[in-house]
Amino acid sequence: MMVKHAACWMGWILGIAGATSALATEPDDSAPSNLAEWSLHCFCITAVRTPHSAITMDNNGTILHRARSGVTRDELAREGIAVTDSQIALLQLMHALEVDDDVLRTAFPVIGPEQLDSLRPRLRQLAEAVLPDIEPHVAAIRARLHDEGLSRSEYAVVFGHAVDGVLWERLRERGALPSTELSVEYPLWRGALWALYPSRGNVAGVNEHRAGQATLILNWTRPTGRALRSLDTSLGLPDALQRLATGQKIAPVIDVSGRTWTLIDDSGMQIPVIHVRDDDPLHAPALGIATVLANALDRDGEMAEVLTSIEGVDRKQALVIAAHEFIWDVMDLLVERGLIERPAVLDDPSAETDDLRALLVLRVNEGETRAKQGP
Repeated sequence: MMVKHAACWMGWILGIAGATSALATEPDDSAPSNLAEWSLHCFCITAVRTPHSAITMDNNGTILHRARSGVTRDELAREGIAVTDSQIALLQLMHALEVDDDVLRTAFPVIGPEQLDSLRPRLRQLAEAVLPDIEPHVAAIRARLHDEGLSRSEYAVVFGHAVDGVLWERLRERGALPSTELSVEYPLWRGALWALYPSRGNVAGVNEHRAGQATLILNWTRPTGRALRSLDTSLGLPDALQRLATGQKIAPVIDVSGRTWTLIDDSGMQIPVIHVRDDDPLHAPALGIATVLANALDRDGEMAEVLTSIEGVDRKQALVIAAHEFIWDVMDLLVERGLIERPAVLDDPSAETDDLRALLVLRVNEGETRAKQGP
């Protein structure tokens, strides 16, 4: 997502169990014949490594596009598509390709324009239907952040903590999500992987950096991913987060590129702090938002029909795919109707750290914490 969470760093995070089959539906002729040019999404909160780099390496994306309905190596050769044993082995290791005798088959859904043209309008209508139920909770978050002088962080809290965060916990509690537990069979990642075309544009994703009871939520986009990655990998960040979680002041954090991030100053915290308890003024409305969205996603009726329309996956994997489209619709609608403001920094590849700070949220949980998500 962020949990998930998409959307990997510089690839879109949000792994997939390799037991699925590719969609039988052929993508539209207007879509690229190389999946490296598609939008790749991976729901894999425990990933050691996601399959993005394997899919985009060499001509692997072309092989996978051709193999979405099954293809033999002889057929690939006749079509001028080179493939080696090492390529096949890597894609199998990453659960991106299945091999049955001499037939190669893409092991994840490839969802092209024809299917998206039907899927996206239906999900947007379902998102519109839940807006009245989440609006009071969004308003409560906005009001609290305004009181704290952190209004510019409203998008980061609503999306990063509630919509692309607590929602997944709610769905996981219901047993509605695929397993992301690593194993001998799935040593690198597990969860859900899919390819989309066309992409939705500059959508946000969420990554998390956990340090003890403290977790830094980073809302990122392609333009901001590199800068936030520099913060996420800074050596001083874990200690800084743990000290902030216990109410201590800290010096600015220096990231791996040498830039300075001021998370607290003499006037107080410069990013929102959310304590994971029912009476927290930011967490409580986030729970409300997540519950409404979870109820909408995990139910019978039209949403169940939408999930069934996503071919080649089981219900849990279909829910992950639909949920990501759904939550982006929810956020788009909140922005369009003036219920929340999308920060301009999400689209700024040269933003300064003071502006990027609007994309950060500190979550403090003395009990269970969520695993960091990464590429």
